[in-house]
Amino acid sequence: LGHLLHASGVGARVHAARIPIAPELTARLPGEALALACSAGDDYELVFTLPPLCATEVNELAAQGGVALRCIGEVVAGAELLLLDEAGKALPLGRRGFDHFHSGE
Repeated sequence: LGHLLHASGVGARVHAARIPIAPELTARLPGEALALACSAGDDYELVFTLPPLCATEVNELAAQGGVALRCIGEVVAGAELLLLDEAGKALPLGRRGFDHFHSGE
């Protein structure tokens, strides 16, 4: 998500409680499940954005195709990516996802 936002010149608010996390992960690593879901791999879930006016149509198409979608947040002006708890308080993001273009130096 960070790469998508950076390329688009926008920010986002992501609601931690809406992020899909496998129950097995929460059971095995309860203190780390959220951080892992947010950063441990680009293959965990796909993230995409769409204009609010398209949400109904996209949800209908997804249902027809048997694809489960979940709204986890919203794109906002600015450049900040915020992870919010249920009270709307910002949570630390910690490490970020893998950067394929980082030289490692």
